[in-house]
Amino acid sequence: MEQSVAQCFEQRVEQYPDRLAVQDRMMALTYRQFNAFANRIAHGILAQQGEGSQQIVLFFEQSINFLGSIFGVLKTGKCYVPIDPSFPESRNRYILENAQAHLIVTNTANWAVAEHLAAGSCPLLNIDTLALEGYDHNPGLSISPDALAYIIYTSGSTGKPKGVFQSNGNLLHNAMNQINAFHLGEGDRMPLVHSCSVMGAVRVIYNALLSGTTLYPFDVKAEGLNALRSLLVDEQITVFHSVATLFRHFAEIFRDTEAFPHLRLVILGGEAMTRKDVEFYKQYFPDRCLLCTGLGSTEAGTIRVFMLNKASEISTGLVPPGYGVEGVKVLLWDEAGQEVPPGEVGEIVIQSQYLALGYWQQEDTNGEVFAPIAPGSPVRRFRTGDLGQLLPDGCLVHLGRKDFQVKIRGYRVNVAEIEAALMDYGFLKEVVVVGRELSPGELSLVAYGVPLQQPAPTVSELRQFLAQKLPDYMIPSRFVTLEALPQTPNGKIDRRSLPDPPAIAPITPSHYIAPRTPLELEIVQIWAEILGLTVEQVGLDHQFLDVGGNSLRGMQILSRLRDRFNIALTPQDLFNHSTVARLAA
Repeated sequence: MEQSVAQCFEQRVEQYPDRLAVQDRMMALTYRQFNAFANRIAHGILAQQGEGSQQIVLFFEQSINFLGSIFGVLKTGKCYVPIDPSFPESRNRYILENAQAHLIVTNTANWAVAEHLAAGSCPLLNIDTLALEGYDHNPGLSISPDALAYIIYTSGSTGKPKGVFQSNGNLLHNAMNQINAFHLGEGDRMPLVHSCSVMGAVRVIYNALLSGTTLYPFDVKAEGLNALRSLLVDEQITVFHSVATLFRHFAEIFRDTEAFPHLRLVILGGEAMTRKDVEFYKQYFPDRCLLCTGLGSTEAGTIRVFMLNKASEISTGLVPPGYGVEGVKVLLWDEAGQEVPPGEVGEIVIQSQYLALGYWQQEDTNGEVFAPIAPGSPVRRFRTGDLGQLLPDGCLVHLGRKDFQVKIRGYRVNVAEIEAALMDYGFLKEVVVVGRELSPGELSLVAYGVPLQQPAPTVSELRQFLAQKLPDYMIPSRFVTLEALPQTPNGKIDRRSLPDPPAIAPITPSHYIAPRTPLELEIVQIWAEILGLTVEQVGLDHQFLDVGGNSLRGMQILSRLRDRFNIALTPQDLFNHSTVARLAA
């Protein structure tokens, strides 16, 4: 699109000058008033920094101040870097330094924290002290579509955030794709519930304010879910966009009478949508309301979309990301960089001329994951590191991260398949499976689940269910129940922060029966030694699999029993007589 974001927005202001643009608890502004507010900020930045391409940090809570500052920066032809004051100081300081910021734009409420964060490294601008008269006009600068629009920091595989930067033209293309797909415009009202510093906020902000929609910035952490429910009803919200996890927590407070009669579209992004999410949607939202999920990333925007209505049936635990969007082609590659045969699993590679320009200050990495399809071509490819499979009808199935693959007893396992099977069970709200070294040199699968209700499913119930769907080497050795899965600042599951399994006893039946005979005691001792447990953790009635057993450890136990008692048992004997009491008998 041959214009800048600022030009496109100013056209909307001319079209809808008196339409409500933004509203929070402090103020409500029409498109004309909001444009004047952004212009004052733009003139303030230009007065301090002059023209030119520079990185400007925005340091605000979720508010109209934040939104006005975004457009103020874009009107100057500069690039904005949003930092959320509620995120950890160490993370924010790293972003400030890595972005090589020339200026921090903030307000009186956040001034002291921003000043401490900057520590003299760059100047600050307080928008609360800007002149209010005489600077309402558009700066009128000529801004190229190729000019940088933003640097958004996302979680990095090294443990440090990485900045993804994008141009005005690509940002506009991706926004218009979604505006057209979702028919956004007159009469629509959307809340902004994402943190101001994540990609989800980028999508919502431009989808709304480049289409003439009214936007309601809303801080869920500060206001709470009950206030969010009131917002949807009182402001007659028509489009709701959030990450799936927030939606699940939101749905848990719904009453049987919920209807949200004005909602016509619910969009869940950022992570996989589950069958339970679809059930919540069907139960609480009006018949005309549609449900949308998809697949996207900070680097590529939205690449797949899946739309559902009240008649849609979902037979699997996770909803697939769906079907293609304009201007984006999805390829599936093997390890050698060749396309896999139809129906095979491969790495998802995105081909488009509208990809992000790369990772900020990571030229070596950029060459590895972003590459033109031919020298000089505007069309590039991005290797996502995700695995996928294309169904015969063109629907893409997402199978998790390549780096979430683990080798278990010689088998390559993708944990997404196990997670999907566990979600099919129907009694878990969230689940994640990781590979952990529970004993030296041996990698085991550990499942962490958040139950929908108490009592939580037992380990035996989960194992029996998985045994009908997965081979034995894909059934986790440990199941850990949590009240909630840890999250990154971006709202995604933080696998690095999951509890350490060795410190958690296997989940076992509440009763414990100690060995009664010398024979039972010897078998308990052998089990405990092989499984890395204490004698007190192995009761007479505990199932072998429930206390961390698997086929390889079973063979070790059989070998030890043969040496001790001179009796040859088969693996099938162990699994048919899978408690200490039955094995001893």
